[in-house]
Amino acid sequence: PESNIRVSACFRAEDGTFAPVFTAAKLRQYPADFGSASLLASMPDEAVAEASRALLEQLGFSGIAGVEFKRGSTDGTLYLVEMNPRPSLWFAAAAAKGHGLVLAQMDEWFGTDFAGGRRVLEEEVAWRYALKDFSAALQRRMRPGGYVLPAPKPEIPAGSKRCWAVWDAK
Repeated sequence: PESNIRVSACFRAEDGTFAPVFTAAKLRQYPADFGSASLLASMPDEAVAEASRALLEQLGFSGIAGVEFKRGSTDGTLYLVEMNPRPSLWFAAAAAKGHGLVLAQMDEWFGTDFAGGRRVLEEEVAWRYALKDFSAALQRRMRPGGYVLPAPKPEIPAGSKRCWAVWDAK
């Protein structure tokens, strides 16, 4: 199911060091079965973080990257889906959890301290692209069983901090 998709937000400096890696579960996507994230929840996953670091090291990549894996349902094996050498919309979840990855990249480029000693927060984060997520959930309700993958069962951790993809009332 879609809920077996895991993502990571990474920053690898030119000297090869990594900022703390943000990991999350893609709980729903739009369009259903093959789209981009519409609902995502932070979820500590050291296997995903380690696989992401290993991939970026093997590529000799430095900078910001989003890496996506699918976890096998039977044996838990991680399969690489893609690596994007840029921040994705869901990087807002990483920022909300205290991962200043874009700021870390700016610090490296400009010799500044934009990141300012940011620390990763203990609370979990739920990120939603509201319009796309509403549409994805509606698609599943209108055509139950009409998809290749089983319907996801979105489980947002209780007490999660909420953040939005493109709009915030504040």
